[in-house]
Amino acid sequence: MRSAISRSDGVLIDLQKPKITNLETVDEYSTDNEEVFFEWQSEPSYVPIVRYEYSLLTVAYQPSSNWQSTTQKQVLVTADEVNLDLFKNGETYYFFVRAYDASNKVSDIEMTHITIDATPPMRS
Repeated sequence: MRSAISRSDGVLIDLQKPKITNLETVDEYSTDNEEVFFEWQSEPSYVPIVRYEYSLLTVAYQPSSNWQSTTQKQVLVTADEVNLDLFKNGETYYFFVRAYDASNKVSDIEMTHITIDATPPMRS
């Protein structure tokens, strides 16, 4: 009986996508109607992550356009950046982020949200 012999030239086929993990904002609510902050962690596949894309919307549907690019694992999004004078009091904003690695594979899109509550507290 003969056994199968396998040889490799060291080529690795990377089928894994990068991952976004621990996506969060400082709090579920923000009193700041001018800017909101988001941060996340990521896990590369076998090649490094080279950029992230993010989008901030008023609907919880994954964006098809209006992505912004960054190389950082955190962003401070201003109202002006999303074509607003101010974030609207009482409005919930949905933040989406995805990662691209050096072989141009893209992670699944992750989402979190923040609600603007700029109403001053009532005095008793």
